[in-house]
Amino acid sequence: MPLSMMTVRLKIIFLKSVWQLRKLFFLSVSAFYLVFVPVVVSAQENSISPYSRLFKLRGDLHIHSKTASFDSICLSPGCRSFSASEQFTEAYQAGLDFAAVTEHLRHPLPPYKKASEQQWHKVIASAQRYRPEDMITFYGYEWGSSMQSCYWLDADKKDYGHRVVILPPGESRYCLADQCRTPDELARFMAKVGAVGITAHPWRTLIVDPKFNEQKRDSLPAFLSRNYFDYRGNGQDDVWIGAEVGPDFYSISGQWALSPICEQPKLRLDTQTVTVPEWEDALANGKWLAAISSSDRHFDFIPFGLRTTVVFAKERSHQGIMEALRARRTLAAYMMPFNVELYSGSAMFGDTVDKSKMLSIKLDADSGSVEEMQLNRPGETIRSWKGDNAIGLFRIPAQDIPSGPVWVHIIGTEVDDNLHLQRTTITSPIWLK
Repeated sequence: MPLSMMTVRLKIIFLKSVWQLRKLFFLSVSAFYLVFVPVVVSAQENSISPYSRLFKLRGDLHIHSKTASFDSICLSPGCRSFSASEQFTEAYQAGLDFAAVTEHLRHPLPPYKKASEQQWHKVIASAQRYRPEDMITFYGYEWGSSMQSCYWLDADKKDYGHRVVILPPGESRYCLADQCRTPDELARFMAKVGAVGITAHPWRTLIVDPKFNEQKRDSLPAFLSRNYFDYRGNGQDDVWIGAEVGPDFYSISGQWALSPICEQPKLRLDTQTVTVPEWEDALANGKWLAAISSSDRHFDFIPFGLRTTVVFAKERSHQGIMEALRARRTLAAYMMPFNVELYSGSAMFGDTVDKSKMLSIKLDADSGSVEEMQLNRPGETIRSWKGDNAIGLFRIPAQDIPSGPVWVHIIGTEVDDNLHLQRTTITSPIWLK
């Protein structure tokens, strides 16, 4: 064989070998990405979402008024108080789809005065003035187990915190802490009348000795955190639907002389309210909890729309919202909610999914509006996307994630001018099994 022909054949064999190696390398890398890296899918490839057939409704489930709440009459200059009717009007003008006035029907201090039946029925009448096509209005009350203002500081005293009770239309009965003394007793009442309950503003308090040196930080401070979810299961008929979560609702920080009211020595307190850690702890302990965000609005300091809950309802009605709350199809938002979805096939927020399935996360957001998106489970961030890399549709094998609840937490770049908190959205979990 001539040398020139042999050279050509050797070149062909060499090129074929290189091509086979490149194919093998490509397949290996592709397999790696399929197993270990979330797959980004364009919206055109999978435009079918189980949320697309539902009503996306945004509202506020924790509002007080001077009509029946003892602490909603403001006498300070520049502070405005609202009746129940005025609170509903403000919520409607803010563009909310639903709102609930939930009154303090009993004063926490002696002589523990209750709101009158006349006051209570004014609240109910205020809610009945709206048509569902305009705004869906609820009424209810905030139950508090402690009749002393400083029970939350004393770990030896039994205190269950505060609970928001949302009553169904037409129901006027209520059960306060003198009759329903524990969350379990309250759950039985709610199941009887068709109500749902929300754990309001759980606290996590850092208690530090006054001489504690923050610069050195050579000793560990102690957390005082109550079990705000001290009830059987999820309450009778699963009525304990969720808890308020999000950025700190408000904080107490600094040197506080608490002895006049709490019979405590001077303490340095740093507190978190509406804490994600409390919610996570409860989820890790088996509670089936939705993410809820509400304003706890008493006066005009907090505008409507700053803290809201989004529900995905089968119909735009009182019954539709109550069903969505019971199903835990919600997300909690600080500032404008992000348009985010977490699903697996037809399973949505609140549902249980077999681990053999794929999880889908879909975020539709403006460029530059996202700082970080996380897929979380209790105590762990499973995946994290930064900036515009978080925008799109992602598929993740559920088999790689431990069983239990997973949810999406999005932190935005926008900051509220008043409280200086970042735009935040937290979805209710999907449960993997």
